[in-house]
Amino acid sequence: MRADDFIAHLHELLDPFGHVATRAMFGGHGLYLDGIIVGIIDDGRLYLKTDAISESLFAVAGCVAFVYPGKNGPMAMSYRTVPDEAMDSSDAMAPWARFAKEAAMRKATMKKPKSPEKRSQAKPKPKSLKSGAATKKPDATKSTVPVKRAPRQKT
Repeated sequence: MRADDFIAHLHELLDPFGHVATRAMFGGHGLYLDGIIVGIIDDGRLYLKTDAISESLFAVAGCVAFVYPGKNGPMAMSYRTVPDEAMDSSDAMAPWARFAKEAAMRKATMKKPKSPEKRSQAKPKPKSLKSGAATKKPDATKSTVPVKRAPRQKT
């Protein structure tokens, strides 16, 4: 199946579960439901998002983890294939799509932005190294106490 045909098929399967969108990324595609990434498409295969709650459900069904070649060897991500029969109809895809969407939503809620109150309590960021005054250390030989000088005499 051509990549475009496969993506169109996924749109049909997942349409009942929300607004479906795909976006090219990293040589594959990201799969979104209602603006949240729920899957990836790589090499003609669909991998859906999993987490600690749903991982075992996918594993028991024989779903394979998405693995990519990392710098230090193979790296598994929290995405798994779906059972073959899930690709046949929206009804068969329903539980897997629901698990993926729930896992993605749990992950999204874990990354809530800081509230304005917490932002005001945060330590200030260090000044840029470009501004010399912010990065200079006080000279130990100079006094840090201001010295009152005698007024200048006019000449």
